[in-house]
Amino acid sequence: MKTLYILSVLLFLSVNCFCQEIDGDKITRKGLIYLYEGKPLNGKVIIKEKPLILEFNLKNGLQNGLQKEYFKFGDDKILWLTLNAKNGLFHGEMRTFWPNGQLRGFKNYANGKIIGESKEWTEKGLLKKVYIFINGWDHHKQVTYDESKKITRQITIKNSIIIFDSNSHKDKQKRSFDKNDPFIESDIEKNKTHLEEDDFSDDSFEK
Repeated sequence: MKTLYILSVLLFLSVNCFCQEIDGDKITRKGLIYLYEGKPLNGKVIIKEKPLILEFNLKNGLQNGLQKEYFKFGDDKILWLTLNAKNGLFHGEMRTFWPNGQLRGFKNYANGKIIGESKEWTEKGLLKKVYIFINGWDHHKQVTYDESKKITRQITIKNSIIIFDSNSHKDKQKRSFDKNDPFIESDIEKNKTHLEEDDFSDDSFEK
């Protein structure tokens, strides 16, 4: 019985500690599922896609748990993004970082949908933007600050249309909201958990 217990523990550790490094060119995708040689990946996987290094925890090919992404500069590996996923969907907190380690932004998800409050900071650690999500990106508010913490712009978006913009000369003028903005999860097909470099970009909503 004791021997069986020890073997079970060793098996558990071997499964959960197993890590494989794979060239990104050899990875294929089928929807949300990561495939290698035609089979869904499992366990911890390090995918190298220059200049990115991706650390994924996969279950049946779907991202689950904590994921990390780094930029590789020479011998340096700089963390720029951490996120949590559940069954291939954004789920939990996502954070991005400046090269100096300063927190650049965070947002929260529940089963692929952005929720609650999100924030962005400058490289010096000054608050830059706050987003309040009422019904995902279809209905949210955003506030922009300058370096003196003064509000410089406020926007309200409802049903994917800008219904208020403090910088607009015509109040209540309805204008289309660009859903291809790099900050929006629809740009990554809402459920795709691999992000582009300019997520939390400085020019979000200000094209």
